[in-house]
Amino acid sequence: MTLPEIVSGVHNVTSNMIWVLSLVVTLALLIVIVLFMYHELPDKNHDIVLILVTALTTGWISIMSYHFGTSAGSEAKNKTIAKLAE
Repeated sequence: MTLPEIVSGVHNVTSNMIWVLSLVVTLALLIVIVLFMYHELPDKNHDIVLILVTALTTGWISIMSYHFGTSAGSEAKNKTIAKLAE
């Protein structure tokens, strides 16, 4: 195998992992939101659960922003420049 073939294979695996990670975190967040809609939190656990949900939401925002926001555009730009340099 040549180096470009190896790099291409790694990129495909990484690309698939991005989608899997995004899907898993999104589903987890949606499940938590649905649970909040149908179950009342006990007073003693209310603050802890809200902190955990806030952390999950922040993680979701970070993942989506990094992989589908400006970093994705920057990666596409770098690939275009690399193709032009070949």
